[in-house]
Amino acid sequence: MRKPLPKLMAIADPGEQNDDFLDHIEIALGAGVRLIQFRAKHLNANQQWNLGAEVAALCAAFGALMIVNDRCDVARAVAADGVHLPGHGLPVDAARRTVTDRLVGVSCHSTSDVMLADEDGADYVTLSPIFESASKPGYGPALGLDILRVTAEASAIPIYALGGIDPLRAMECLNAGAYGVALMSGVFGGEIDKNVEKLLHVLHS
Repeated sequence: MRKPLPKLMAIADPGEQNDDFLDHIEIALGAGVRLIQFRAKHLNANQQWNLGAEVAALCAAFGALMIVNDRCDVARAVAADGVHLPGHGLPVDAARRTVTDRLVGVSCHSTSDVMLADEDGADYVTLSPIFESASKPGYGPALGLDILRVTAEASAIPIYALGGIDPLRAMECLNAGAYGVALMSGVFGGEIDKNVEKLLHVLHS
């Protein structure tokens, strides 16, 4: 039986964390994160497999879900819980032929993207950027809460709000209909355990 999706997705990129990458993931998991998206676009498949296997082992130790960004082959090789597809990338049904019964998520940047991912059978989507964010600079202007609300009303698929999220904005996103929130620097920057504690308090209050 598949575990329910946690409300907080931490997007972990070793390009952001350098030598402290695995330490930061372990701290985040220890603080309560139960969904890690491993994103390492600058690494080749062999490097992703080696590092991804370590991330998968950490997630398993804490009973957390691990999803691999983009690479279905790596997701399968490290026995991840799923794969997260880039927008306009591999179709959902093609990904499922590789990862079989595991989670398939899709990056979306508009209401129409979300509707298409839902129709294609994705398990969840990220919608970004909801607010201005340094980690999502190339996807046009911020969508805002109104578009998030309209999108959530138009589709039943779980939506993770992404881009410029902090604890206050996380609550605003939930109120607008988001299932949860996804963050990169918002989790791993600064005091990781305190950041996670604040976010989880909001998401489960």
